[in-house]
Formats: sequence, structure tokens, C-alpha cells
Amino acid sequence: MLPFSVSVKIGDKVCDLGIVEADEFSVVSIINDAKKAFEGDFIKEFDILKLSIIFPWSMQRYVLETDADLLAVLQEYDKLLVDSDIELDFEYHPDLESNDDSNVSLFDSIVEAEDSMDVDGSGSLRCDPNEIGGYHSSDEENGATRMVRYCVKHEWKPNLDGSISLSEGQVFRNAQMVRDVVRGYAIQEGFELNRLKNDQSVVAGKSINSNPTISAKSLKNELHDKFGVECSSQSVYRAKKKVLKTLRADHENSYAQIRKYGNILIKMNPGSMAKVHVNTDVEDSPKFERFFVSFRAMQTGFVKGCRPLIGLDGCHLSSEYGGVLLSACAMDADNGIFPLAYCVVESENTDSWSFFLQFLREALQWNTQKAICFMTDRQKGVLAAIKNEWPTAGNRYCFRHISANFHAKKKFSNLDINGLLWQAAKQGSEVGFKQVMEKIKVISVDAYNWLMNIPINSWARHCFDDRIKSDHITNNMSECFNSWIKDDRDKPILTLMECLRRKVMVRFSEKWDEVEKMNDTISTYSRKRLNKAVDDGRKLIVYHGRGEYHETVDSFGKRCLVNLSEMSCDCGQWQISGFPCAHTAAVIDYRRQYTHDYIHWYYSKEAFKLTYEGSINPIPDPSMWPDAEGTPPEPPKRRNAVGRPRKNRRREPDEGPAPSKSFTKHCKS
Repeated sequence: MLPFSVSVKIGDKVCDLGIVEADEFSVVSIINDAKKAFEGDFIKEFDILKLSIIFPWSMQRYVLETDADLLAVLQEYDKLLVDSDIELDFEYHPDLESNDDSNVSLFDSIVEAEDSMDVDGSGSLRCDPNEIGGYHSSDEENGATRMVRYCVKHEWKPNLDGSISLSEGQVFRNAQMVRDVVRGYAIQEGFELNRLKNDQSVVAGKSINSNPTISAKSLKNELHDKFGVECSSQSVYRAKKKVLKTLRADHENSYAQIRKYGNILIKMNPGSMAKVHVNTDVEDSPKFERFFVSFRAMQTGFVKGCRPLIGLDGCHLSSEYGGVLLSACAMDADNGIFPLAYCVVESENTDSWSFFLQFLREALQWNTQKAICFMTDRQKGVLAAIKNEWPTAGNRYCFRHISANFHAKKKFSNLDINGLLWQAAKQGSEVGFKQVMEKIKVISVDAYNWLMNIPINSWARHCFDDRIKSDHITNNMSECFNSWIKDDRDKPILTLMECLRRKVMVRFSEKWDEVEKMNDTISTYSRKRLNKAVDDGRKLIVYHGRGEYHETVDSFGKRCLVNLSEMSCDCGQWQISGFPCAHTAAVIDYRRQYTHDYIHWYYSKEAFKLTYEGSINPIPDPSMWPDAEGTPPEPPKRRNAVGRPRKNRRREPDEGPAPSKSFTKHCKS
């Protein structure tokens, strides 16, 4: 139930009590606040209060005796009449002994619902004034109103002689009432109470689990703000230490179960790959070092339906034992991320990347005669590992990182040519590329030389292999994957692996349902991009002779040649991306043909369906996992960096400052 806006009216005066949650106000609190606002003091001990409600659909008045009655009415009002008003009448008698009618004040309170949407549009509320809550049949009640009825019926009350009886199912208004009743019952029955102190570590654990690095001071403040718990700094410190010890035990147990986990993944998902690597160069038990996972559904989906472009990246884990999660992602026909494999390693280096790429090659069983390309940020060791494990693969470098490295150079920091850099990278033709680079050269020869020293086939779009059918110049697919899993990086390794498996499992299921409901022959993303090309193409003029080529001219007189039979355009965009550009769309429209017939198969519904036709299966409870051979590995050695651990990611120079949680905005005059 959404909050209610409460106001109280008497005569021409109106008192606004503000926005109040339904479970945070009562009959007494409303009267109390209203009386204070209008008469200057609160209700007294012997005041007689009565609340009644007039339903606008019947104009009948019903008396509400308890807060439970009020809550039930608000619940039903929220359900049936969300865009109407409730008029509540309060009668106040300041003196129990007085019968003077002049002492009666009438308060009219109007409670307006914040909701603006009708839930079910059903009929009016049917109330019986002789029945608490005003309901004819329990079949018409929802869960909240049934709960209210139960609470009213089973509310604890003292016996007629004042004695105390306790029985199962009794309901108390609050914790203080429980304490008072139990204390009185102990005195009545003559036994001692052994009151257990509240375990603050249980409450503290709810914050520490989500943020193990939280300081004791911050934790103390959070406990007070969220849970209303007051405790000393020393108590918070001890509670945090206790929780962290429990968390550490969870981490250690996760590593011991990792072999069994890998076995159950393969058993429930035949054809999948799960590889555990341990460090045996130690005197005691083997230490965990790496764990690689790739499901069969990922492998077949990529081979059958995805463009052969794989984004590689690593993100640091913030769990007890740290490490790095390496990932490989592709893109589906709808330009969404398609996870291929992931692997927990000790750090990013040539050896760990070679381990990851070796098993990725074995999992995909890729035909070396087919084109494939990797997109990277040029991380430590990744380029050498690609050269060793995928010698025939192409390489692309994320241009966002190239741009960031450029601006990080002191001699280039004052150059305002970021727009030209990106313009050069996005050019689809060699002619356009050279024209932009000449502009950069005029501004700074050093900048020109620095950029040209990076292999242009790794960052300049016009040099990309047109068999890949992707014009991406950034590694956004990997960045999206890292953002997708950011809330799971601090978890024990088994919990992390399960979070990843479930995310991918659900994604496969949801994408399959999405494909099944498609009425188009191409993906939604493809249709939107194609429509934009068609709209832009209508601004061009098309000329055609007797040959295969068509000539398009824009409003500036710039011309472009298109050959539909060869599926080529002078701008280069069609060949590289597989999408008809605006020039191509103009020619296709001129020929009275369908543009979607000229889009590459990788963006079709058929490719989309083949990508997600596989499925990832759930796994049983850990008690049912088969035993694994070998000694269970111990956790890796913790590597504590020098200095205070960083809490925020180091941002690139061109990213700007991180968004602040609070800010001040000044209006311009």
C-alpha cells in the first residue's frame, strides 16, 4: 500500500499532517496531532475519542473502534477507491465527567491516497456495521485484511480478575507490551526470568555481509539509522570481527567444495567444461589458483548464431581472498551481451590469460580457417596469450582506452582533439580516415605519430575484417558484463559461481521466450537501426545508369557509389557491419525492394534463435554432489596490497568525475 497524504479540517482551518505510511499512523496519533495543531496541546488522559468513517459511494457512517479497523479500511480503500477521498469524523470529549455538549469538538479529517491507478476496478465496499472491519465474506478478503482480522481476534487481554494467561497464538501490540506482560506473568507464577541479551552481531551481519570493508564507525551509524540499535564502538568492533570470522569460514569451505561443484556442473550440463587448477608447489595441501567454466549452451550458441567477435576483460574480486574474474563475451543478433566463459584466476598475467584462452579454444573447437577476432583493453599479458593460443585470430583494441591513454600523456593533455580522434576511428573508408588524420597532423604532429604507431587495423574501423560483420570500436560488451555482475564480486567463490550460473541460465530462458514471441524476420535492434538508415536515405538523391552501380548525392553534394550485387558502398559501413547504410537504403528504396533482405544473416531471427536454443540446467543441493578425486584445495594465499584498499574504481581521464550522491545546483539568473 502506497503512502497517504493526511490533512485535518475544522471549520475553515486545515492542518496538513504530511505524507504518512499506512502502518505508521493510528486513530490516536491523528487526533493527537490535530488537537495539538488547533488547540495547542495534546489529548489528555481521560479524553473520550471516537472515530467514524463515511464511505463516499454509500454516504453511510461506520464506527472504527481500533487501529486494526482503520488499517483494514485503508487497505480496502487503497484497493477499490484509489482516486477518491476518505472522510473521517473525529469526536473529542475532553472530560469524562462532563456532559456539556459545548465541550465537543468535531474534527473532519480527509485522507487522500497517493495512488493514481485502480488496482482491479471491482465494485464498492460492502460493510456490515456490526462486524469488525466491515466484511461479509472471508472470500472477499485479501492477505492483509485477514491478518488484521486475526490480530484483532487474538489480541492479548488480561483476565476479568486482572490475572495474566498466556497461550499460543496471542498477539501483542509491541515489544514493550510483551516485556511487561511476561514480567508480570513471572511475578504471578513465582519464577525467575533469564533474559537473553540481544545479539548485536546478528544485526551487524546484515551490513557486513554486503560490505565487508565497512568501517566500525560507518557500521555504528548504519545500525542506528536503519535498525534503531544503539551500541558502543567497542561492541560494533567485536561484532564485526565475529561476523568476518564466520564469512572467512564460508570462503574457506567454498574452495574446499570447488572440485565437487565442477563435477556437478558437468553432470547436469553434459558437454560443458569446468576446470580446476591448483598450486601444488607448496609444502602442505594444494592451494586453489584457477577455475574455468563454460557451458555447452554457451559454446553451441556462439558457434551457431553469433558474430565471431569476442570481448575479453578482467575485473577484480573484492572477496576475502581477492583474485580476478576473466570473462569472454560475444553479442547476439539483438546486440545484447552473450557470455561465453568465465574464470577465476589469481591475477592478470600472460600465464593466467593463456590458461583461460586455451580452454576457451578447446571448448569452442573453433575451425582455424574461419575468421575470429578478439577485442581487448590491452591488459597485462592478454596480447601475448592470444598470440600463443589463437595465432590466426584478429585483434581489436578498445578505442576508449586508447583515447584515455592519449589524454593521460602530459604533452597531449592540453590538446582539444578528442572529437577528431573518435572521428578518425569511426571512418568506414580509407579516404575519410586519411582526411581526418591530416586534420590531427596539422594540430599536432606528435599526436599524429603517437596514434599511427598503434596498428591501425586494431582500432580504425575502415581496416576491420569485413568477415566479422561488426563495426564496434569499444569493448562495451565486456564492460556491460562486468556491470552485470558487480554486486556479486565480494561473495565466496561458490556463491559467485552460482550467481553467475543463475544469471546466465535465466538470461537464456528469457531470451528464448523473447525469440519465440518475435513477429519480425530480424531482431528488434536490427529493425531500429535499419529504420534509421531508411529515414536518412530518404534525404539522398539517387542516380542510376545501365550498370550495377547507383550514385547517391546528399544535400552537400557529396556522392557515394553503391553496388547491390556486391553488397558494397563507398562509405564502407555496409561491408564492415552487415547493415545497409543510408546510401544503400536509398538505393534499395529506389529499386522498390525490401531493405531487410540486404541485412546480414547474423542479425536475423533465425540466428537469434540458434544462439539461445540451448539451455543451462539447475544443479541439486550440495549434499547431493558427487565426490571428487584428489585433496580438496585450500584457499589461495591472501595478498594484501600496501596502503588502504581502494573502494572506488580508478576512473579514466576522459570519463570525468564519478556522479555524487548529493549535489548543489544553482539557478542561473
